[in-house]
Formats: sequence, structure tokens, C-alpha cells
Amino acid sequence: MSSNHKQEYKKRATGLASDKAKEYYYKTQRFIRPFGFEENEHIDIHTFMKIPRKIRKMPDYILVNDGKFIFSEVKGCHDILRLKLEDLEDYLWWWKTFREDQDNVHLVFFIYSTKTNLCHEITIQGIVELLKTNNYERDAYQDNNKVFIKIPYEDISDRAPAIDFPFADM
Repeated sequence: MSSNHKQEYKKRATGLASDKAKEYYYKTQRFIRPFGFEENEHIDIHTFMKIPRKIRKMPDYILVNDGKFIFSEVKGCHDILRLKLEDLEDYLWWWKTFREDQDNVHLVFFIYSTKTNLCHEITIQGIVELLKTNNYERDAYQDNNKVFIKIPYEDISDRAPAIDFPFADM
């Protein structure tokens, strides 16, 4: 089942990108821990919205690899990555807050495309650079009116090579 950005969140959040990220990280990283909320956690929306926003927007995983501490946020797309402005602000906060304490803190986006069946990792600095050098279209989700930036998948794939990893058929 492919998700469609026009669907409400429960239908958009299929978990396919998360499955790919878990498979990749558990087989390649020295240390991995789930960190943020899973889309399949059954928390009613009213309870969830009472949780402070920065906590709701925790990156999906924490990793330690080759002496680096890495926050990883998992995103799925087809040919356009729809990145909410509010989410980007929160991911920048997570990265900058912990980078102040320790210089080798990183934040990456693990992006899976259903169009190509490929995964890419791009740093938050790479995403910010794409946003600075391109005038991407903005839109809003119909179910919550949250503004998102439409980043073409090919811009991400041009900047971040595909992850060379033999994924099992899912």
C-alpha cells in the first residue's frame, strides 16, 4: 500500500520507510535505540497533543557509529518529500541543543522512496542547503493545515548517494 499526502495521517503513516530504516540500522550500526514515537503506537490524538511539541517531535532513532552520536529521522516519499516547516524547526532544535554539549552530534534523515525502492541518508545541513539554494513550493496538509515544503526526491538523491544495502523483500 502506498501512502498519499492527501490522506489523513493514519493512512499516510504506513511504516514502510521505518521498516527499511530498522533493517538497515540493526544490520549496520554498532548501537541503535528507538527514540521517538512510533507511528503504530496507539495514543489517541487528544492525549498525544498534550505532550510538549519538542517531545512529540523527537527523532526516530539514536545511533552511535564510528565515535559519532547520530539522531536519525525516518521519512518516506514517492517522488516528493513533504517536510513540515514545524518539524524542520524541531529537528534543528534537537541537533543544535545537543551539538552545544558535544561537537560530534549529527542529525540525518533516512529517506525511503517508494518510486525507486531506494534509501538515502542526508544530513540536516544537506537539507538546509537544499532549502537555501532552491525555491521549493510550499503547500499544506488538508487534515491539519500544517505547511510543508515539497522537496523533489531527485534533489535528495543527487546530493546523497543511495544506501548500498541488500534489503529483504518487504
